[in-house]
Amino acid sequence: MNKKMFMNNLKKELKYYKKINSEEIIYYYDEMIQDALDEGNDEETFIKSLGSIQSIIANIIQDEEFIKDV
Repeated sequence: MNKKMFMNNLKKELKYYKKINSEEIIYYYDEMIQDALDEGNDEETFIKSLGSIQSIIANIIQDEEFIKDV
């Protein structure tokens, strides 16, 4: 999966969660992926290492500190 597909899927899934500030999460992951690409990491490999969109959202929901940090 490339960055554009990942970001579109993340946006699509986040719209179902009203308690999550999706704009901040989208920005966070966009920056993280861009930083990895700028450092020379392979796009698909890095995105795969992030885990599934569902697991990312589950972690966000469970980790209130993550949301505060973002």
